[in-house]
Amino acid sequence: MPYYFRLPTITQLTLPQQAALNETEQIALSGGPGTGKSVVSLYRHLTNHENDNRSLLLTYTTTLARYLSECCRLQNEVASRSVRSAYAGYPRGNEYFDEVIFQALTMQKHTRDPKTGLLYHAWSYDRKVEWADKETGCSPEFWGRAMGWVPVALLDELDFIPSDHPDRAKLEKMAVDLLKSLLAFQSEDGRWYQVVNRGDDPANWLENSCSCLYVAALCKAIRKGLLDASYLEYAHKGYEGVIRSLTWEGDDLIIGNVCIGTGVGDYEHYIHRPVSANDLHGVGAFLLMCEECEQVF
Repeated sequence: MPYYFRLPTITQLTLPQQAALNETEQIALSGGPGTGKSVVSLYRHLTNHENDNRSLLLTYTTTLARYLSECCRLQNEVASRSVRSAYAGYPRGNEYFDEVIFQALTMQKHTRDPKTGLLYHAWSYDRKVEWADKETGCSPEFWGRAMGWVPVALLDELDFIPSDHPDRAKLEKMAVDLLKSLLAFQSEDGRWYQVVNRGDDPANWLENSCSCLYVAALCKAIRKGLLDASYLEYAHKGYEGVIRSLTWEGDDLIIGNVCIGTGVGDYEHYIHRPVSANDLHGVGAFLLMCEECEQVF
């Protein structure tokens, strides 16, 4: 069955978001995760079409494009046909593939913990920011959602990198190694914790967006033949854990236990982050999971 999610009303937006929404000139939206860039962009897109000023709304994934298009369709059919994934316009020269691989391997080089195989949330090249380890430059914790986007992004990149690229196997190994490392920290519930390796602390909690991303990546790695079918056991367990956590309010599906947008900090910073329901971080991750599970279950 299709799932529909209610976007926040305009009156629920923050004052800076409302100001951006009402700006008549061209603007550049910026901000960290969870600051409402997608919501404001969607509303501006709808407003443009309502005023006969055509616009094109581009997103990074086809799943998010379909979701935002459906949100538009309920208000403006023409606007819904002008939501696209930006992937189709990406350059495909070898130099761009080289750059993608270089960036991914550089991230792995500086953030991977050799003991657990997990990736620290961030790295500082000059070690001057307060959270950076003075020896490694890494932040102190393994935050769930930051790691979740890594295998999802790597596997998406592998959809475009030619099979004969000399460094393609390095990206494949990076994705597989991270997914295998994450399995050691899957909870009995099936989901993963906000701070992935600290499940033994009662103050830590199971977080849905990272769990959805890990399951989505597991399923896609299996579908692409990078992991064998025995790993479906872990994907099933994670999927069921997320599904059990969902609730309904009338006809609305509620995805809770989603950490809001989060910067870098210490352990106390992560475990005391507020949670939200149907935050786009969680909705997008949930849709990615469902799409991939449908193809392999």
